[in-house]
Amino acid sequence: MSSMFKTLTIALVALFVVALFAATTKADVTGTFGTHISLHPQTTVSELSVINFDIENDLNVTLVISGLSVLFHTHFGIGGIEDVILTNNATLGALDISAVLVFGRYGFGTTAPFYPALHFVKKMVTASVQLGGVTFSNIAQFEDTNAFASQTPAYAFGDVVKIAGQTPSGITISAATGICMQKVPNSIKKHFAISPYTVNPDCATTPKPDILFDFETITFSGVPLAPGITSSATVNCVTISACSLVAKFTVSGGPIPFTASLTFTDLLSLSFGGAKITLTSGSGVIAISITPTGTVGLVSVTFNAVLNPDTNPATLSLSANATPGLGITDGSIALTIQRAGLTFGAEATFSGGPPVVFDGLTFSLDVPGSLLSLNTDATFTSAGLSQATIVLTVSF
Repeated sequence: MSSMFKTLTIALVALFVVALFAATTKADVTGTFGTHISLHPQTTVSELSVINFDIENDLNVTLVISGLSVLFHTHFGIGGIEDVILTNNATLGALDISAVLVFGRYGFGTTAPFYPALHFVKKMVTASVQLGGVTFSNIAQFEDTNAFASQTPAYAFGDVVKIAGQTPSGITISAATGICMQKVPNSIKKHFAISPYTVNPDCATTPKPDILFDFETITFSGVPLAPGITSSATVNCVTISACSLVAKFTVSGGPIPFTASLTFTDLLSLSFGGAKITLTSGSGVIAISITPTGTVGLVSVTFNAVLNPDTNPATLSLSANATPGLGITDGSIALTIQRAGLTFGAEATFSGGPPVVFDGLTFSLDVPGSLLSLNTDATFTSAGLSQATIVLTVSF
């Protein structure tokens, strides 16, 4: 019996046990089963073409009983079982506990399995408690630091301690300390940033190293400077390098509200690392980036408007990025229409500027339902159909 078949058998047995347990304890069991079909033409030189397709399924089952919830998630398709994620949440008085166990075979953005069978990726336990208006949190993580990089595992442990609260005047203060934990998101196929942290590979040694300091972050927000003006500041220290400072000022009054943020890459020498000014007026937003040399860098413009709001409304969105001295580098135009519970969307993208050239046009349709939902989209380039997807989701 192959290891993949054994894994599938174990998963089915686990689901049967969960269903039997739920039936005997009158627990609340909900979930979804979805089928994702993707189509990719091999050529667009004619209307008839061989199509590459993939069928992928995802199953989510949630069991809730007396303050305890268990979530079972898996993706499986032509390549077999791709991942299994088990999540447990419980509340014990003022203490909230969450545990996540992750197994995977595919790296993020890959189409071929890195492991022949499910491989242990990580176990993460989060605990938080509120005492006197102050929230204390701890994130403990044990993982294979060589996951999707080497077939030889390298296990290590990391920990993040957090504290957050408010002063009597309403200023929010939070701090986080990482020991053998880096602020690098951890991802697998179909799951981007399943964890905001990654265990430091330098801690996966034998014998185990001393405690390695990875980062310290302190944030102050909601600091009133004047009527209609608030500020926030974040100090971030990584390993033994210089600490950085990001200061943000928000002006809510005046004819044009705006936000300005200043970045200093070295707090001790106050080395200027750039700035960003965001102007908001009605449905439009303009963001101007200032480079460390003091010149204007990227300029971003976003506009959202509701067309014909009284009878048949539709949402029009425009966005563009431009570089001074060069021109517009990329942009998009999107139209969204909702009718009778259906959502139709069309988005045209442009890139490669300056000058920008047509990149693609995507049509999408979302048909929600209490039992069965349908979502489909198709992307066309100037050469023809690029890809199309169909997603069917059954809720129970």
